[in-house]
Amino acid sequence: MWEQRYAYLPFYKEKPILLVPKCFVRRKTFSNYYNFYNNVVVPYLQEQHLSLNTALVRLLQNGKRVVYKKDIKKQTKCTKPFILEFINSNPTLLKKYKESELG
Repeated sequence: MWEQRYAYLPFYKEKPILLVPKCFVRRKTFSNYYNFYNNVVVPYLQEQHLSLNTALVRLLQNGKRVVYKKDIKKQTKCTKPFILEFINSNPTLLKKYKESELG
């Protein structure tokens, strides 16, 4: 229940501070495209390169095939136009990302 009343606010650098309960403030913002790039785009591209057996696939001594994130990031830079093009080609990945970020 909300209660309306006047109160003295704390100040910082001569400006008032409004205190807000933590539950109303999200720590992560959904619109962070760097987050989307690192957590969705790069792993997706790693899987694509593995399945297509591209030149980025490396064979380890134990026989395991891997694609390094650093190689993906060299090839596909994290830019807004690239992210938009990726989302247009893979809209379900954006939907899954939104669901996982919002809980």
